[in-house]
Amino acid sequence: MVDLTATTALRLLQNPINDIYSFAKGKTGLGIEKLKTQTNIKKLSKSIINIQNVKTIYKGDSAINLKTFYYPSRILKNGTVIDVSHIKQITERNSVVQGTAGQGKSIFMRYMTSQETQIGERIPVFFELRRLKENEGIRSALIRTISTWYFDISEDLFNIFCESGKIVLFLDGFDEIPLKRVQEIICELDEFSEKYGELQIIVSSRPESGIEASNYFDVLRLEPYGLDEQKGLITKLVEDKDSREQIFEALCVTNEDIQELLRTPLMVTLFIMTYRAKQIIPETMSEFYEQIFSVLMFRHDKTKPGFSRELETNLNEKQMQEIFEWICFLSKKEDEISFSYNRISEIAKQSLARTGHEKISPEKLINDFSKSICLLLKDGHEYSFIHKSIQEFFVSSFVKNLNEDQSIKFYTKIKLDYQRFRSELKFLKDIDTYRFFSNLEIPTIELLFETFGQDANTFCDNFIKNLYTDFKEYNTNKFKIIHLHVHTELTKPLLNDYLKQKIIDILCIVLDNIFIKEGDDVGISGFSYSMSDEKFSNSENGLRPISTYILSNKKLKKEINSHYQELSEVLIKAKSYVSLKSDIAFLDDF
Repeated sequence: MVDLTATTALRLLQNPINDIYSFAKGKTGLGIEKLKTQTNIKKLSKSIINIQNVKTIYKGDSAINLKTFYYPSRILKNGTVIDVSHIKQITERNSVVQGTAGQGKSIFMRYMTSQETQIGERIPVFFELRRLKENEGIRSALIRTISTWYFDISEDLFNIFCESGKIVLFLDGFDEIPLKRVQEIICELDEFSEKYGELQIIVSSRPESGIEASNYFDVLRLEPYGLDEQKGLITKLVEDKDSREQIFEALCVTNEDIQELLRTPLMVTLFIMTYRAKQIIPETMSEFYEQIFSVLMFRHDKTKPGFSRELETNLNEKQMQEIFEWICFLSKKEDEISFSYNRISEIAKQSLARTGHEKISPEKLINDFSKSICLLLKDGHEYSFIHKSIQEFFVSSFVKNLNEDQSIKFYTKIKLDYQRFRSELKFLKDIDTYRFFSNLEIPTIELLFETFGQDANTFCDNFIKNLYTDFKEYNTNKFKIIHLHVHTELTKPLLNDYLKQKIIDILCIVLDNIFIKEGDDVGISGFSYSMSDEKFSNSENGLRPISTYILSNKKLKKEINSHYQELSEVLIKAKSYVSLKSDIAFLDDF
C-alpha cells in the first residue's frame, strides 16, 4: 500500500461516502447532501490522517507519523499467529484486541485505522474511550467525534452510517473506562452489536476488563514480541548504526528473565532508552520504570555528549519525582488518566503544596512535565500520561514511600478495592515486598485457609460444596444467549475484594472444565457463559448445586488441590521473607 496522505485519503474515501449516500438516498431531512461536499470530505481526510501522528515516550513532545517507528504486531487467533495488514484479514466480526500493558494496543488500533482507509471500502472511526465525558454514552461520543471530523450529523444520520456497514469503529482503551461505568458501556456496545448487524466494532483492552466476556465480541490477542520483533523495533527507533549494533549486542547477552520482560514494544523502548543513557541493563520491570524518570529528565546518550535539561521550576530530580508521584496518586484516586488544563493545574497545585513547594507556579510544573521530561502529553487542550503504566508505577512508588501507619491504612483499603489497584499491586510486590506480604498477601491467604480448611482435602470439599448456578436465556436476531451466574457463600461482602480474586482464580478452574465460554476469561458473577452440560438445566427454581458433579470429578478435585498447594507455597515463602526482614538480632552486638 502507498503512504497515506491527505490527497490519497481524499480519493480513497470517495467510494464509501458514495455508498452511504446511495444507502440514504430517498430519506429526507437527513442532510445527506453534505456527505459529498468536497470541503467536508477534505476535513474528514485530514482528521483521519491525524490519527497517524502520535507522541511517544521515545521522541518526547514531538508528534511523529506512527509508520516511521511502528513495527507490525501479530495477532493470535484460535491458536494461529497471523501477520496483520488490515482488520478484515483476520475477522469480520466484532472483536476485542487484547494485550498487556505496553503491548502497543493503541498504536495497533491507529495503524488499523490508517490501513482501513487505504482499502477504500469503509470509513474508519477511531475513538479513545478515555475521552468519554462524564455520563456520556458511546453513541453521543461517536456523534460528537464524527461531527468534529466531518460535519454536524444528527442521530438519524448516525444510524444510517451504522446501518450501511460502510463505517468501522476502532474504540481504543476499554480498560481506561472508570470501573463504575464498565457495565453500562458493555451494555451499550452489546446493543450496538444487536441493532447494527452490518457494523463492525473493534475494541482494544487489557485482559480482564469485562468486555471480553460479551457474547457479541471475539477475543484476539496481540502476540508478545520475539527476537525478530525486538530487533525490528530497535532498527526503526535507532538511526545510528553503531548505537544500534551496541544495543543488539546488549540484547543478545541479556538473561532469560530480561528476555521475558522485553515482550512488548514499550519495554523494548525503555530498554533502548535506559541502555543508551546509562549503559546498564535493568533486571526487573520495576527497575526499568525506576530508571525512566532519570532517563527522561536528563535525556542523554553515553555514546554522545549529554546535557541536563533546564527546568522552569528549578527543582532537582528527587523533588520532581516526589511531586510526580503525588500527581499520579491524586489522579488515580479519582480514576483519572486524562485532564483538562484546569484539572491538571488543580492536581499540580495540590501536589506542590503536599511536597512543600506551594510557591512554585502549577503552570511551570506542567510545562516541565509536558515539554521537558515528557511524562505528560499535551493534546490540544487536554493532558494525559504518556502511558497508563507510568501512572501505575509511580502510584506504587508513592505507596512504597509512605510511613508505616499510612502503608497499613493503604493496604487495608486496597483489600476492598483490589480491581482498581491490581496493576499497582504487581509493582508493589516487587518494590514494597515486605509490606505487600505482611499487610496483604499473608493475611489474605491465612483467611482463605481459615475459612475453607487448613489441609488440601478439607479446603477442596468446603470450597465447592456451596457452589450454585442459575441462568436465563433469550434469543437475539443472531443467536441464543445464556447468562450464567455463579453463586457461592465465598463471595459474600464480608470477604474482601482481594480475597475474592483468589477465589475467582479457583473458580476459573471449575468453570473452565464445566462450561464452554464465548469469552476466554472468568469474571465475577454476572458475565455470560454457554452451558455445555445439560444436567444443570432441569431445576424448577433455576438454582442448581454443581458441587456433586465437581466432587465426583477426580480431575477437577486434583486441579483445585493443586491450586491449594500453590497458595501454601506462596504463604511459606512470604512468611519466610517477612521473618528474615523482621530479624533485629544482628543489631544486638552493635
